[in-house]
Amino acid sequence: MGLCAVGFGLLGIFGPAFVFVPLALITAIIAIFMGQGSWGFVGLLLAVAGVLSSPILLGMIGFSYFMSLFDFSGMMQTVTDFFSSLMS
Repeated sequence: MGLCAVGFGLLGIFGPAFVFVPLALITAIIAIFMGQGSWGFVGLLLAVAGVLSSPILLGMIGFSYFMSLFDFSGMMQTVTDFFSSLMS
């Protein structure tokens, strides 16, 4: 399982990170709990490197942080009220 974590971590860095980085995180955590601590830790480090080298994942993290800073529920309430008035 630890070898899979390292493999997925490397694929997350050099391949499509939005697919392989979560797989690397999951398999690294499983490997750590199965007693393969060194392989799991290396897989975990490679998964973090995959997140930091992926513009898509960094954009998702940045956008979620941006959304948490502002209260968009008030704006979205007016939009949902507008669309519900159109439907009725």
